[in-house]
Amino acid sequence: MKVLALLCSLFAVVSASSKPTFVAKSRALDIRGGAAIGPLDDELAVQLIKAGATAYVAGAGSKFIADKTGASSTQLADFVTTDCFALNALCAAFAAGMYGLGDTGFGTLKAYVLAKGLALTLKILDGGAENAVDTLMDNKVMTVSVLAGLYLVYG
Repeated sequence: MKVLALLCSLFAVVSASSKPTFVAKSRALDIRGGAAIGPLDDELAVQLIKAGATAYVAGAGSKFIADKTGASSTQLADFVTTDCFALNALCAAFAAGMYGLGDTGFGTLKAYVLAKGLALTLKILDGGAENAVDTLMDNKVMTVSVLAGLYLVYG
């Protein structure tokens, strides 16, 4: 079991360690097109999505091993296995699958944002249309991430 935990941790570290993609952008690039919120552009957003999904998988593996061995899981593992991270991992897997299908016209970020927007829409419909504002206020992190993603994709 410790070997499996070590391999999962090693995989998480290797997949998360890459060169940073954010650099100082000139104003000419912003005029030509390409939405960005401060240093957050589409490439950095995709890397953050992948890092969150990797953290969820590593945390879920850690909690599974801790449960089977009778040990207690760490607070970090408890944090990265919340519903927000779980939905992020699911949408990231969907986006990677759509991107891997070939000529679908959907980039990774576009498929991710549409999947997350669909999940938010389903939450609104489950709560009832008359309670839409309450549902959005209860899911502030999800609402802000969907709005930011829509701006990055279509802005």
